[in-house]
Amino acid sequence: MKRFFITAVLVVSMILTASAQLFVGGGIGVDMSGGKFVPKTGDESEHPKTFTFQISPKIGYYVSEDLAVGVNFGFLSSTETVPKEYYGLTQTEEIKESTTGWNFGVFGRVGLMNR
Repeated sequence: MKRFFITAVLVVSMILTASAQLFVGGGIGVDMSGGKFVPKTGDESEHPKTFTFQISPKIGYYVSEDLAVGVNFGFLSSTETVPKEYYGLTQTEEIKESTTGWNFGVFGRVGLMNR
């Protein structure tokens, strides 16, 4: 599914950029945090580990020389893993929690510098 989504975005991007009135943009983000923590006291502790991936492409169309409208959409996936021993609490196994989100929006862009 992920390969299909990325391939579709790339194909649509190449097709749309062939016309001067269409534009594509967006962003991709990856974030990782957590792991072992050793304060000055020397007591080593394990902190929750978090992995987040997001992609947010946008497509727009110039209605006139100074006005563009478009749509943007995005996908976010985040996983947090809490270790067995976390701040003195002991669990039978590590806890994994996953979150997935989608968003959709419209936008307008006005060019003020060409006036």
